[in-house]
Amino acid sequence: MGDQKKALELERQAADILRPLNKPAATNKVLNDLGLTYSYMGNKSQALTIFEASLASARARNDLQQQSATLNNLAQTHSDFGDSRQAEALYSESLALIRQVGDRYQEAGTLSNLAMVYHALGEEQKAEDTLGQAVTIRRELADRDGEAIALNNLALFYSDTGELQKALDSYDRALSIFKEFDDLPERGTTLNNLGSIYRHLGMNDRAQLYFEQALQIREQTNDDDGRT
Repeated sequence: MGDQKKALELERQAADILRPLNKPAATNKVLNDLGLTYSYMGNKSQALTIFEASLASARARNDLQQQSATLNNLAQTHSDFGDSRQAEALYSESLALIRQVGDRYQEAGTLSNLAMVYHALGEEQKAEDTLGQAVTIRRELADRDGEAIALNNLALFYSDTGELQKALDSYDRALSIFKEFDDLPERGTTLNNLGSIYRHLGMNDRAQLYFEQALQIREQTNDDDGRT
């Protein structure tokens, strides 16, 4: 909490400095950071007020990319506080704008966020289709790390919906990518997730193999929080 309060004060100071300098794009970024900090601290009303101000500024300048980013922040705040239907509307608006801009990286990120909202609303086919689009875009961009993260999101969705074989397939694909980049923390997390699914399936010997591999990696990286 102390670090968040310090960040809040620094962001306020930055916003106060930038406003009279007529640097609206930079001010928008700082306002978004400030809103995110309020959201993390649980102050929904203050976060929404700041995001709305940032959005109004971006709209006045017809800055579509900044509008999309701010709509994402607004949507995430509504989602965090349980208003999934409003989050869906905001993510959808953000998605339409970023497609106009042509930023496929941000499009993929927005699709992943929107899919999680569909999942929260129980609209599972929409969630699956939207997550699949995010994976496809990351692959087309040759964004291997982003593709692996999108595959992990897809695997989590399948795990939540009880489609465990599909979850295993997605985790395996993600794991192979993390191995390419020698991303030990993500490998450890994915191995642990694979172990959990095999344990759920009653395949305890195989689950143990994955848990042991995950533990070895966590010991290498001193990731005590990840131990089960």
